[in-house]
Amino acid sequence: MTKKGVTSYGFGFIPAVAQNHFFVVVPGALGGPVRVYERYRWTSGTAARPVLRDAELGPDTNPVYRDGQRIEGADTLRLEMPPAKWAKVASALASEFNARLKKGGLAPAKFPVGGTPLAADFGKEMMALLWAVKDADPGEIATAVKNWNGLRPEERCWLYTVTNERHGGLDDRSGWRAALRSALCTSAEHEPPPEDGVCMAEDDAPALSVDIPPRYAEKRRCLKRTFGDVGENGFYLELPHRGGNVSPTVYDGGSSVPSVHVPIYMWNELAHEVEDEFNARLKEEGRPAGKFGAGMNGLSRLFGKELTVLLWAVENVPKNAAPTALRNWKSLMPEERWWLYTQTAAAPRGWKKALGYALAERAAQSCVQGEMF
Repeated sequence: MTKKGVTSYGFGFIPAVAQNHFFVVVPGALGGPVRVYERYRWTSGTAARPVLRDAELGPDTNPVYRDGQRIEGADTLRLEMPPAKWAKVASALASEFNARLKKGGLAPAKFPVGGTPLAADFGKEMMALLWAVKDADPGEIATAVKNWNGLRPEERCWLYTVTNERHGGLDDRSGWRAALRSALCTSAEHEPPPEDGVCMAEDDAPALSVDIPPRYAEKRRCLKRTFGDVGENGFYLELPHRGGNVSPTVYDGGSSVPSVHVPIYMWNELAHEVEDEFNARLKEEGRPAGKFGAGMNGLSRLFGKELTVLLWAVENVPKNAAPTALRNWKSLMPEERWWLYTQTAAAPRGWKKALGYALAERAAQSCVQGEMF
């Protein structure tokens, strides 16, 4: 479609604006997988070429697609998927993208046999969904589409970016690739309701209406070890005294229901670097440093969210996974950790596992064996 002298192709791809795009190849009569490429160059000068139909040739015959496009050596194959799975997501992808193209005054598109380009951001959003369902049971795909639709475009693009950075290979199944599957393919419809504000996720949430248990109310009054302003909606970290049998436990807002608890040996692997990071940020703000110690420790709501994300990630992993989880947690910006807390608090069944996959880089075994193209 041409709009004000600018030509667009497929789903909002405008070569005159940016050359980077994704290219979906749907097989024709000879079969084969659906392939998704990321390309960094659009073959120009097609106007003088004869009109070419999308070729329904085999994958090794270098077919010419619409507008004279060919897959070149510089193009990156991002994904292969059985056509049966692709068919379960294609209409949802087209519907989402076309609604936004319409708002932008661009023509709608579809995914016919052959090659279809997508603007880079649309392609990134699409890949977050395709990576999630690539190794999923077909019965989970409808849930994945629903959860994907529930994310904002910028959230989908972020998930693509962090996944592609470490686990974007064609055959990757660990880390963020496994995390996407757990997070998107797990239904949140039967999640238990929040208890005592444990799943309160918003920074501007009102003060908790529940009564804080006496032992926590007392601890809050005499807190000496704090990281930032604990306030009404802060977090509390209870650490055992020497020889005690209490596991390190985080409470949200003084609730008597723990948000997360981990073995003491796992906490010892993490404590020093977490303390150093929080204190470095407190120093930048001109605020006093904190120090973790036995008993009740207070954290500001934002620090509490970040710590909880890390502990959720290591809650059920071996001790030797702690350095990896810590490194990946530290590579995230605070805002990214807050977002992960919000998602996990709202749908813990899928997202807690996702954090273990993403940060501790656990591998997930495919539950789909022997798929045929």
